[in-house]
Amino acid sequence: YGVFLPDGGVVTNAAGGTITGSSVGVKIAGAAGTVINAGSISGGVYAVLLAPGYANRLVVDPGATFSGTVSGGNAPGATVSSTLELGSTGSAGTLAGLGSQFIDFGSIQVDAGAQWTLSGTNTLLAQSTLTNAGTLLLAGTLNNLGNLAGATGANGSNAVGGSGLDGLTVSGGALVNTGTLEGGIAGDGADSDTI
Repeated sequence: YGVFLPDGGVVTNAAGGTITGSSVGVKIAGAAGTVINAGSISGGVYAVLLAPGYANRLVVDPGATFSGTVSGGNAPGATVSSTLELGSTGSAGTLAGLGSQFIDFGSIQVDAGAQWTLSGTNTLLAQSTLTNAGTLLLAGTLNNLGNLAGATGANGSNAVGGSGLDGLTVSGGALVNTGTLEGGIAGDGADSDTI
Protein backbone atom coordinates (compact mmCIF):
# COMPACT_ATOMS: atom_id res chain seq x y z
CA TYR A 1 0.00 0.00 0.00
CA GLY A 2 1.03 3.56 -0.56
CA VAL A 3 -1.19 4.57 2.41
CA PHE A 4 -3.20 2.16 4.62
CA LEU A 5 -5.58 3.32 7.36
CA PRO A 6 -6.90 0.19 9.18
CA ASP A 7 -9.44 2.08 11.33
CA GLY A 8 -10.97 4.59 8.91
CA GLY A 9 -9.88 8.19 8.59
CA VAL A 10 -8.97 10.88 6.09
CA VAL A 11 -6.21 11.01 3.47
CA THR A 12 -5.51 14.34 1.77
CA ASN A 13 -3.22 14.34 -1.27
CA ALA A 14 -2.54 17.97 -2.22
CA ALA A 15 -1.80 19.31 -5.71
CA GLY A 16 1.65 18.07 -6.73
CA GLY A 17 1.45 15.16 -4.25
CA THR A 18 1.96 11.55 -5.34
CA ILE A 19 0.80 8.36 -3.61
CA THR A 20 1.82 5.04 -5.18
CA GLY A 21 1.32 1.46 -4.07
CA SER A 22 2.28 -1.77 -5.80
CA SER A 23 -1.30 -3.10 -5.68
CA VAL A 24 -3.28 -0.35 -3.86
CA GLY A 25 -2.46 3.35 -3.67
CA VAL A 26 -4.80 4.23 -0.76
CA LYS A 27 -6.74 1.67 1.29
CA ILE A 28 -9.06 2.60 4.13
CA ALA A 29 -10.65 -0.22 6.14
CA GLY A 30 -12.47 -0.74 9.44
CA ALA A 31 -14.56 2.47 9.42
CA ALA A 32 -15.68 5.29 7.15
CA GLY A 33 -12.99 6.83 5.00
CA THR A 34 -12.50 10.05 3.08
CA VAL A 35 -9.90 10.60 0.37
CA ILE A 36 -9.32 14.11 -0.97
CA ASN A 37 -7.15 14.13 -4.08
CA ALA A 38 -5.73 17.08 -6.00
CA GLY A 39 -2.55 15.21 -6.96
CA SER A 40 -1.80 11.70 -8.25
CA ILE A 41 -2.81 8.37 -6.72
CA SER A 42 -1.86 5.08 -8.36
CA GLY A 43 -1.89 1.38 -7.64
CA GLY A 44 -1.30 -1.76 -9.68
CA VAL A 45 -4.94 -2.81 -9.19
CA TYR A 46 -6.67 -0.12 -7.11
CA ALA A 47 -5.78 3.54 -6.89
CA VAL A 48 -8.28 3.88 -4.01
CA LEU A 49 -10.04 1.06 -2.13
CA LEU A 50 -12.58 2.05 0.54
CA ALA A 51 -14.26 -0.37 2.96
CA PRO A 52 -17.78 -1.69 2.31
CA GLY A 53 -20.52 -0.94 4.84
CA TYR A 54 -19.44 2.63 5.59
CA ALA A 55 -20.48 6.03 4.21
CA ASN A 56 -17.21 6.75 2.39
CA ARG A 57 -16.34 9.87 0.39
CA LEU A 58 -13.88 10.55 -2.41
CA VAL A 59 -13.32 14.23 -3.25
CA VAL A 60 -11.70 14.75 -6.65
CA ASP A 61 -10.32 18.22 -7.31
CA PRO A 62 -9.59 19.45 -10.86
CA GLY A 63 -6.18 18.23 -11.99
CA ALA A 64 -6.27 15.07 -9.86
CA THR A 65 -5.23 11.82 -11.54
CA PHE A 66 -5.83 8.17 -10.68
CA SER A 67 -4.13 5.11 -12.13
CA GLY A 68 -6.04 1.96 -11.20
CA THR A 69 -9.62 1.27 -10.13
CA VAL A 70 -11.21 3.68 -7.65
CA SER A 71 -13.73 1.86 -5.42
CA GLY A 72 -16.08 3.59 -3.00
CA GLY A 73 -16.73 0.22 -1.34
CA ASN A 74 -20.54 0.15 -1.63
CA ALA A 75 -22.38 -0.95 -4.76
CA PRO A 76 -25.27 1.33 -5.80
CA GLY A 77 -28.42 0.25 -4.00
CA ALA A 78 -26.53 -0.98 -0.92
CA THR A 79 -27.92 0.06 2.47
CA VAL A 80 -24.95 2.43 2.88
CA SER A 81 -23.89 4.75 0.07
CA SER A 82 -20.47 6.09 -0.85
CA THR A 83 -20.11 9.53 -2.44
CA LEU A 84 -17.92 10.65 -5.33
CA GLU A 85 -17.62 14.44 -5.04
CA LEU A 86 -16.32 16.51 -7.95
CA GLY A 87 -14.83 19.53 -6.23
CA SER A 88 -14.43 23.16 -7.09
CA THR A 89 -11.04 24.86 -6.90
CA GLY A 90 -11.50 27.69 -9.39
CA SER A 91 -10.40 25.62 -12.39
CA ALA A 92 -12.19 23.09 -14.59
CA GLY A 93 -11.75 19.33 -14.26
CA THR A 94 -12.22 16.31 -16.50
CA LEU A 95 -13.36 12.84 -15.44
CA ALA A 96 -13.51 9.65 -17.53
CA GLY A 97 -14.42 6.11 -16.56
CA LEU A 98 -17.47 6.68 -14.35
CA GLY A 99 -18.87 3.20 -13.77
CA SER A 100 -15.74 1.41 -15.04
CA GLN A 101 -12.69 2.98 -13.33
CA PHE A 102 -14.76 4.80 -10.68
CA ILE A 103 -17.01 2.12 -9.15
CA ASP A 104 -19.16 1.48 -6.08
CA PHE A 105 -20.43 5.04 -5.60
CA GLY A 106 -24.20 5.42 -5.17
CA SER A 107 -23.98 9.20 -5.08
CA ILE A 108 -22.03 11.43 -7.44
CA GLN A 109 -22.07 15.15 -6.64
CA VAL A 110 -20.80 18.12 -8.63
CA ASP A 111 -20.10 20.92 -6.12
CA ALA A 112 -21.57 24.41 -6.42
CA GLY A 113 -19.28 26.52 -8.58
CA ALA A 114 -17.46 23.45 -9.95
CA GLN A 115 -16.88 22.96 -13.68
CA TRP A 116 -16.45 19.38 -14.85
CA THR A 117 -16.42 17.57 -18.19
CA LEU A 118 -17.21 13.87 -18.58
CA SER A 119 -15.02 12.49 -21.36
CA GLY A 120 -14.58 8.98 -22.71
CA THR A 121 -17.16 6.33 -21.84
CA ASN A 122 -19.17 6.72 -18.63
CA THR A 123 -22.07 4.84 -17.05
CA LEU A 124 -24.34 6.03 -14.28
CA LEU A 125 -25.53 2.71 -12.88
CA ALA A 126 -29.07 1.88 -11.79
CA GLN A 127 -29.75 3.05 -8.22
CA SER A 128 -27.05 5.74 -8.57
CA THR A 129 -27.75 9.46 -8.44
CA LEU A 130 -25.66 12.19 -10.03
CA THR A 131 -26.55 15.64 -8.67
CA ASN A 132 -25.15 18.66 -10.45
CA ALA A 133 -24.89 21.90 -8.46
CA GLY A 134 -22.23 23.32 -10.78
CA THR A 135 -21.49 22.94 -14.49
CA LEU A 136 -21.31 19.46 -16.01
CA LEU A 137 -20.48 19.01 -19.69
CA LEU A 138 -20.59 15.77 -21.63
CA ALA A 139 -17.85 15.50 -24.23
CA GLY A 140 -17.84 11.69 -24.33
CA THR A 141 -20.58 9.10 -23.83
CA LEU A 142 -22.86 8.76 -20.81
CA ASN A 143 -25.10 5.72 -20.44
CA ASN A 144 -27.63 6.83 -17.83
CA LEU A 145 -29.30 3.95 -16.03
CA GLY A 146 -29.73 5.92 -12.80
CA ASN A 147 -30.92 9.40 -11.86
CA LEU A 148 -29.24 12.52 -13.24
CA ALA A 149 -30.51 15.74 -11.65
CA GLY A 150 -29.76 19.44 -11.52
CA ALA A 151 -29.49 20.81 -8.00
CA THR A 152 -32.65 22.04 -6.32
CA GLY A 153 -32.93 25.50 -4.92
CA ALA A 154 -29.78 26.57 -6.75
CA ASN A 155 -29.33 29.93 -8.38
CA GLY A 156 -28.02 28.86 -11.75
CA SER A 157 -29.18 29.64 -15.22
CA ASN A 158 -30.23 27.67 -18.25
CA ALA A 159 -31.05 28.35 -21.87
CA VAL A 160 -34.68 29.17 -21.08
CA GLY A 161 -33.74 31.51 -18.22
CA GLY A 162 -35.07 29.55 -15.24
CA SER A 163 -33.41 29.68 -11.86
CA GLY A 164 -32.56 25.98 -11.47
CA LEU A 165 -29.39 24.28 -12.65
CA ASP A 166 -29.33 22.03 -15.66
CA GLY A 167 -28.51 18.39 -15.07
CA LEU A 168 -26.11 18.07 -18.01
CA THR A 169 -25.00 19.99 -21.08
CA VAL A 170 -24.19 17.76 -24.05
CA SER A 171 -21.18 19.23 -25.85
CA GLY A 172 -20.42 17.00 -28.81
CA GLY A 173 -20.98 13.87 -26.74
CA ALA A 174 -23.63 11.15 -26.75
CA LEU A 175 -26.26 10.46 -24.12
CA VAL A 176 -28.06 7.12 -23.88
CA ASN A 177 -30.82 7.36 -21.30
CA THR A 178 -32.83 4.55 -19.72
CA GLY A 179 -32.90 6.25 -16.31
CA THR A 180 -34.27 9.59 -15.11
CA LEU A 181 -33.24 13.09 -16.21
CA GLU A 182 -34.39 16.12 -14.23
CA GLY A 183 -33.63 19.85 -14.35
CA GLY A 184 -33.28 21.67 -11.02
CA ILE A 185 -36.25 23.37 -9.38
CA ALA A 186 -37.40 26.05 -11.82
CA GLY A 187 -34.93 24.54 -14.29
CA ASP A 188 -36.00 22.67 -17.34
CA GLY A 189 -35.62 18.98 -18.01
CA ALA A 190 -34.38 19.56 -21.54
CA ASP A 191 -33.83 22.51 -23.84
CA SER A 192 -31.87 22.61 -27.08
CA ASP A 193 -28.78 20.55 -26.26
CA THR A 194 -28.96 20.99 -22.49
CA ILE A 195 -30.41 18.31 -20.26
